[in-house]
Amino acid sequence: MTRARAAATRADLGVLFADLPQAGPAQEPTGTVAASGTRGFLDSKRDTIIALTPFAALALFFLTGSWLWFLMIPVMGILLYGPDGRKKPPHRGR
Repeated sequence: MTRARAAATRADLGVLFADLPQAGPAQEPTGTVAASGTRGFLDSKRDTIIALTPFAALALFFLTGSWLWFLMIPVMGILLYGPDGRKKPPHRGR
């Protein structure tokens, strides 16, 4: 720990981590890329659908008079992005 805190350059740290195994290739999060390697239909339309949801809720509110349509906004967010939200791909170091 003392040597790591005292390190001034990356080379100083490299000596400390030389005996550790190299990291393998980063794995892509499951569900973001189809088996063919292309993005799925929902992935390409997800942002558009969630952006239009409040406008649809507003229109349905005026048509029906029920405020419950506004609950569609968070429900669509959960359905489209899942309870964990959109995970950013891991940042690959140089």
